[in-house]
Amino acid sequence: MTLSYESSGVNYDQLDAFKRACQQAARTTAPLLSAHGYAEPADTRGESCYLMEADDHFLAHVEEGLGTKNLVADAVYAQTGENFYREIAIDTVATIVNDLVTCGALPISVAMHAAVGESDWFSDAPRMQALVDGWAEGCRQAGAVWGGGETPTLRGIVEPHAIVLAGSAVGRVAPKTQRITGAVQEGDKATILGNRSIPDSIKAYAQKAFSGQDLLPTERAGLLSVAGQIVKSKAQNLEAQKAPYTNISRQLGGSGDLLLNPLIDALSETGGDDIVSRAAAELKRRKGQ
Repeated sequence: MTLSYESSGVNYDQLDAFKRACQQAARTTAPLLSAHGYAEPADTRGESCYLMEADDHFLAHVEEGLGTKNLVADAVYAQTGENFYREIAIDTVATIVNDLVTCGALPISVAMHAAVGESDWFSDAPRMQALVDGWAEGCRQAGAVWGGGETPTLRGIVEPHAIVLAGSAVGRVAPKTQRITGAVQEGDKATILGNRSIPDSIKAYAQKAFSGQDLLPTERAGLLSVAGQIVKSKAQNLEAQKAPYTNISRQLGGSGDLLLNPLIDALSETGGDDIVSRAAAELKRRKGQ
């Protein structure tokens, strides 16, 4: 199976044309913020989250979706009986709130959007409860309240046995100096926080199996191998969920009110097993300089 954006139905030439049209129309609504005591800051459009500027803070808003990763959870569930929807839910929350962090915002509230093709999806009580428990745990890890959500049944739009997981979040940047603008310059060093994930090829095999197509022997072996690793290691070899980086951001800054974005040389040299404590120590050292 050839893996590409195009083979999965994604054409960025078409998507980008739509996005540009949305940006142009959306920008005309910016003056409406003034009635609420906010203004649109420069260069916020096109970033991972949208910022609204007040005198002493920014509010941040983001909408994000998990994608097709839950198809792997469905395939693992069918093949092994292991239910990973708790991890899938945490992953979805992380996908949302991590976009806030890229602009320097810490999340305040998260909302769920869970669209199904048939309401019968929720009749599997263990899977349904795992999704609920995981979403709440993801919010706790992110330090944000679960504010609510939407659960539409979209027959004819969503596959009968599938669920589309997405959501939105509101966050805050305070003080305003903690806004991250991406002003990269010569001499900066990048710190990469590890997040091992499921290979795209395995996601493609799971999607193929989910659609009722027969898997080749090599594809089936690959899918079962990943399923076995997840079941055996509980995400040691492959992470069933992403890490919400909001807690790391809080600890790097020393409190939830101060978010710094230090570039820590030592992290890239020694790995990320104890990333928070080592980064905090390095930050404390730099503050003392």
